[in-house]
Amino acid sequence: MQLVDISSLLPDPSAVGAVIVDPRRAVRYLQGHIQGAINVPAAKAVDADGTLLVDDDLADWLSGLGVPSDIPVLLYDDADGRDGAMLAWILAYLGHTDVRFVRQPFSHWQDLGGELYYRPVTPPSARFTPRPIPELRARRQDVQRTITEGAGPVLLDTRTRDEFVGDVEFDGRGGHLPGAVHVPWETFRPQEDDLFPTATDAARILKEAGIEPGQPIIAYCQRGPRAAVPTIALRLHGYDVRLYDGSFSDWISDPDAPIER
Repeated sequence: MQLVDISSLLPDPSAVGAVIVDPRRAVRYLQGHIQGAINVPAAKAVDADGTLLVDDDLADWLSGLGVPSDIPVLLYDDADGRDGAMLAWILAYLGHTDVRFVRQPFSHWQDLGGELYYRPVTPPSARFTPRPIPELRARRQDVQRTITEGAGPVLLDTRTRDEFVGDVEFDGRGGHLPGAVHVPWETFRPQEDDLFPTATDAARILKEAGIEPGQPIIAYCQRGPRAAVPTIALRLHGYDVRLYDGSFSDWISDPDAPIER
C-alpha cells in the first residue's frame, strides 16, 4: 500500500488513474464526497453478528459495489481513519496489489478548494478475484498458540484503557488477552494533518510499549476496525503485523477462553 497526497486529486480526480473509494457509511458519503467516488462502506463487510464475511462473499460484495481487483484503488477517509484502514486491510488481505490511501483527512479536501458532490455514483461493472494472503490475517488458533507457548507475536490491544483493564465488559466478560500489550489505537493517529504516523513516530510508539524492533505483532480491538489503523500504519513502515479481525469478541465467544484483568 502507498500513501498519496490529497492535492494529487486536484483539479480533476478522474485523472488519478484509480477507482476512488469512499469507505464511510452511506449517510456520511451523501453529505459530500469527491467527484466520481463510489461508496463502499467498510461497516458492511461483516455479517449480522459482526463477523467478517468469508473470502468469496467479500469478493462478491466488492464486485457488486464496483471495486475491481486489477485496477488501482484509491481510498480516503475522515479523521479517525478506521473505515479506510479496515477496507484497505480487506483489499490487501484479498490480494489487491495496488491500494492507495490519501494521507490527509477528508476535511482537507474543501480546505484545498476541492468540490463536494452529493449524488451517489453508480458503480461501474467490476470483478474482484480474491487471492487471499493468509500472512496478513490472524485467526483464533494463531492467538491461542501465542498464548499457550508464551512466545511468538506480541498481542497488541488497541482498545481503550477501560476496555483493557476490564472496567467495560462485553457479554459479561471484561479484560484482555493474556499477555497483551496495551496501546490505544488513537496513539497511531498522532498528527492532525496525517492519518498515519511517520516511521520515526511508529518506532517511538513501539519502543515506549516495550515492543522490540522486528518483533511480529498481532493487533486486535473489539471487532477489528480500530486495530486496522495500527495494522496499516505499521505495515506502511515495514513491520510484520497481522490483524485479528475477530478480535476480543471472537475470543470471548468461547466461555472457557482465558482473559486477564
